[in-house]
Amino acid sequence: MATGKYDRQLIVALLDGPTDTITPQQAEDLNAKQRKAPVPSEAVVLGADDAALRRAMRGEGEVPLPVSARSRLYLLGRGDWRRQTLSGWSAERVADLLVRCGLTAARVISVVADELGRDSGSDTAGDLREPPDSFAARLHAALARSHGIETELLARVYPTAVVGETPARGTKRTLDADDAAAGGMHQRPHSKLRFSWRNGLQQRDWSDG
Repeated sequence: MATGKYDRQLIVALLDGPTDTITPQQAEDLNAKQRKAPVPSEAVVLGADDAALRRAMRGEGEVPLPVSARSRLYLLGRGDWRRQTLSGWSAERVADLLVRCGLTAARVISVVADELGRDSGSDTAGDLREPPDSFAARLHAALARSHGIETELLARVYPTAVVGETPARGTKRTLDADDAAAGGMHQRPHSKLRFSWRNGLQQRDWSDG
């Protein structure tokens, strides 16, 4: 039985169309990441129906534990910060999908996709607008206000990639126009936002490290 920070994790990959081969590969790479404290993990690629996701949420897939308030949930896909979509899905549709498939709680939801922490009217990646109106902010709000699920949510403001080669396989890296190396940077300062709740109000701050 897991005794660390998380009891399990579930990686949900939303395909950007039938020819999308990048998202499933990134889900596989993230699932294969070697961690100091091993966490029971499985990856589900959302296909023609959501049966596999429902089974995984209930703990009837590769990990025999249901997703709970001690679990980490990853969302992968193609991010479009201007349209505020994840592989064409709006934040509200993603919230509805997760709840329909059995999500009742999570310790943290991490969105691993290009720039979905970025506000729609921003001039640069780190330009935070008030009130927050990014995909991540909307998903965080929709889960709480439409479904009663208050959780922590993480999202990046830069283009994001999952490393596919060992020994760093599964590591998340962000990229910007000034990167000298095409591989990007791991744990770039002010690249990841944390959304949380305090006294019924949505909070947003940088999650560095």
